[in-house]
Amino acid sequence: MLEHKDRRRIYEDNVAYIQQENSKNSGVVLGVNQFSILTPDEFRNTVLMQLGNVTKFERENVVELKVGDFEASIDWRQRGAVTPVKNQQQCGSCWSFSATGAVEGCVAIATGNLYSLSEQELVSCSTANGCAGGYPSRAFAWINQNGGIDTERDYPYSAQNGYCDQYKKQRKVSVTHKYVNIQSYSDQQFVAALQRGPVSVLVDAHQEGNFQHYRSGIMTSSCATNLDHAVLAVGYDSQSYYVKNSWGTSWGEQGYIRMARYVGDTGYGKCGILTQPSQPVACSLASAPAPSGESYSNPSEGCKDGEIALNIPNVHGQYCAPECSETACPSAPEHINGIASCGYRDESQSRNFCGIFCSSSIQGECDSSKGMTCKPYGQGSGICTYDNTETHITA
Repeated sequence: MLEHKDRRRIYEDNVAYIQQENSKNSGVVLGVNQFSILTPDEFRNTVLMQLGNVTKFERENVVELKVGDFEASIDWRQRGAVTPVKNQQQCGSCWSFSATGAVEGCVAIATGNLYSLSEQELVSCSTANGCAGGYPSRAFAWINQNGGIDTERDYPYSAQNGYCDQYKKQRKVSVTHKYVNIQSYSDQQFVAALQRGPVSVLVDAHQEGNFQHYRSGIMTSSCATNLDHAVLAVGYDSQSYYVKNSWGTSWGEQGYIRMARYVGDTGYGKCGILTQPSQPVACSLASAPAPSGESYSNPSEGCKDGEIALNIPNVHGQYCAPECSETACPSAPEHINGIASCGYRDESQSRNFCGIFCSSSIQGECDSSKGMTCKPYGQGSGICTYDNTETHITA
């Protein structure tokens, strides 16, 4: 009985807050939903994430997209690239829904085939993530390394961490061969990314309670930038971004929220939406061949399947780095005389990467004709990197 009374009081407090906010006629409408019996702390602890500090992995491979004459509005729902709204329930797995939504859209745009993909496979099999939270970018990397991801129908959602079903893990329908992090704090870069397809974003969803109780309208209410929820941007118009959530269709505008857009803005965006956007690219059906190319190539030309654009601390430049197991690494291209070896460990990711190690006193160790030169690394040794320090890709 005490629990019932407490819930009733919490519900009444939330209704009073909703009525107070709606009386301001701000353009955003709040309403009663499945979260109306939760306190703000309960809401945060059951459906949101606590990501902590962003690591280097989340902000590597940042691209600068070409800015030009954009369409006045885009809605990928109307272009057949968005699956129906899903429900993460009481599990902080929003990152997996954001990631599958982005890959679903990317594959649909590339192939014309829209498949609903398995969030549960990511939650159970991608060990860096789970119900406690995670990053869409890590999900993209896992899908790439696994060679694809299963359908939601074959590997259904259970709203818990669960064990990784190794048989279903091998059933792959869609894959992203690469992902990129979009330049932060830029409406223009964000809209440029939305020209290409849906974009995974992180937002602050617990401040002031307006996300918790959102019913309709453009979200213009005040909110902070303490990122704790992953969602999927699926379009925009002159006033707002269209955002797909993972709380079912009884929340918001049939599961969606419109978040205020400030055209040309160079700030954090509403609720931090411009802080950390990421997007899968080079998507295909899992049976399609992966992009070809040499290992250790220039990230500005794109990295081949399974490699990442790597910056080593205190070493200028960048190269496409294969991940290594013990001492196994792809050989250096024939025209490069340096030695390919498993020589760099990124402690923040607990991952080992291959590189081409060189001596600055010997000619031809790297590929200077293409801007790949020998940089000091360790005591008396060097490593081949391209002189550009960040990736620039045009849309």
